[in-house]
Amino acid sequence: MKYSFIHIVVFTLGIILIPTSIILGQDIHFSQFNQAPASLNPALTGQFDGGYRIAGIYRSQWGSVTTPYSTFAFSGDAHNFMKQKGLGVGLDFFYDKAGDGNLGTVNFNASGSYSLGIGQTQKNHLTFGLQLGWAQRQIDPTQLVFDNQNGGGGSLETFNTGASYANASTGLVWETRFAKRKKLQLGIAIHNLTQPNINFYGSDNSKLAMRFTFHGNYQFKITQKIDLIPGILTMIQGPHAQITPGMNAKYILDNRSTNYRAVYLGLWTRTGDAAFISMGMDWNTLNVGLSYDFNYSKLTTASRYRGGFEFSVIYIFSESLPKRQHFKTCPDYI
Repeated sequence: MKYSFIHIVVFTLGIILIPTSIILGQDIHFSQFNQAPASLNPALTGQFDGGYRIAGIYRSQWGSVTTPYSTFAFSGDAHNFMKQKGLGVGLDFFYDKAGDGNLGTVNFNASGSYSLGIGQTQKNHLTFGLQLGWAQRQIDPTQLVFDNQNGGGGSLETFNTGASYANASTGLVWETRFAKRKKLQLGIAIHNLTQPNINFYGSDNSKLAMRFTFHGNYQFKITQKIDLIPGILTMIQGPHAQITPGMNAKYILDNRSTNYRAVYLGLWTRTGDAAFISMGMDWNTLNVGLSYDFNYSKLTTASRYRGGFEFSVIYIFSESLPKRQHFKTCPDYI
């Protein structure tokens, strides 16, 4: 399987030029979606080079329009858990606060994955993932105005300020490595398998629709120092759709195994909504990323082309954690 630079550029531009009319809505999301692997696809749990990984990402948006929306996610996962080859295990926490009503969502998830090598060379891997979670939503009704406050119908007596529910997601990822700096990854995930009721009115039923996620990226070398990484994310949930194509350029400063340094610069777009630039840095097993959204949708009159800011951190422990000693060691002089 061979891919040329021209193929990748045509593929990326073709996606960017898809008519914007297919974008009907926007859900909670991260621009740096690859920096929140468990949220993107449960099959990405434990899929990295190293022993253990911790990741955190923070997003703030719409500060120029209304009360800022703040989103935070934190995760930790293990590769080859308990020395079982191909087994990945992880936990993640998600918190979001939005709007004048202080609508807050707290989500805890446990994920597991299993990776199978395909072929004699084991350069192809197929990974299955499953995620089970619990979520709670909370709102402050004192910050909102209801119909019955102005002589209209309805009753606050049936309004619940909080709701909790269980949820489940699953995913599949295929990855092939042609060389050290040349690999292709494709994934699909289905979120909200239980389609829980998230309505604050107990008598009403408002199901959280299943969300279908498709993602892919291709990394290849163009010079001894530069790699290009085009990618795409597509999410479909009920009548809503979101397509996010783009590309990162990676410049390698130092390629020694014990002293690795690289910087990233990327340009992406959520078709019909916003464009964003991203930058990042690898410092051995530490990765730090920044991004900023420029809104170009119909909301530009209020947003003034401003969208959201994100900051992310990932750290990988390249070796297993030290074993606990169950005995006392004697000093050398005894």
